[in-house]
Amino acid sequence: GQSSRDVEQQEILLQGCGNRFTLHELGKPITSANYPDPYFNRERCSFYIHAPIGQTVLVKFEEFHLEDHPSCCYDSLSIFDGNTTSTQLIKLCGNNLPAVVKSTQSSLRFEFKSDASTSYSGFKFRFYFCRNSSCCKVLTVTNNDNVTSPNYPQKYPNNQYCQYYLIAPSVWTRLRLRFTFFDVERFST
Repeated sequence: GQSSRDVEQQEILLQGCGNRFTLHELGKPITSANYPDPYFNRERCSFYIHAPIGQTVLVKFEEFHLEDHPSCCYDSLSIFDGNTTSTQLIKLCGNNLPAVVKSTQSSLRFEFKSDASTSYSGFKFRFYFCRNSSCCKVLTVTNNDNVTSPNYPQKYPNNQYCQYYLIAPSVWTRLRLRFTFFDVERFST
């Protein structure tokens, strides 16, 4: 059975900034306040994403536009590994789409701040949970993309658990999977 802590972790994944997200909303986009309109000036906002025990968090940004500065001292989104601010993974600003962010623990902490002047559309991202962060990928699929197992075309390593989240480029696009090669170990009882 699940302990009450496990149930609590699964029911309240992301809380803060006036929002609360639950497990059935996994993959739902998370945005800055007022998105896609400009975020508010003088905003301070912290929130967390908690994965189920034994899993990590992967974040894929879809849009990103904050006030730019070489040291991100005006407006910024800081992402920390875990529940505290002791391990900063990245501090973001500007309008370059950030790379995928992966936690090493079961949670990520986000801190957004804006100054008193210029504001832009902010950010939009989706989060995913991974059992093995070294073998967890989020791919926006375009025409004829290939998805392969680790080490392909050589043999994949033993004891792998890989997760692939495939995303269509638009809501009107259907994905079609075609296996050109499939060779796995047979299961025997």
